Amino acid sequence: SVGYLAQEPILDETKTVRENVIEGIEASKKDLFWAYHQVCLDLDAAVSDQEKSKLQVAHQKLHAEMEKQK
Repeated sequence: SVGYLAQEPILDETKTVRENVIEGIEASKKDLFWAYHQVCLDLDAAVSDQEKSKLQVAHQKLHAEMEKQK
């Protein structure tokens, strides 16, 4: 898909850079983004090999889904 990206976008100065970027993500992709983000956080905190393995599978699936939506 093709979109317009302003060179000097108008940003909400009350938000962080991250919050402004997330605001720009299409609504249909936000749930996928947050699910991916949560799996990454959980993977970093995982202790057991079983938990890590389960999260790695989820991470791979979410990554593949994000690649499809590019």
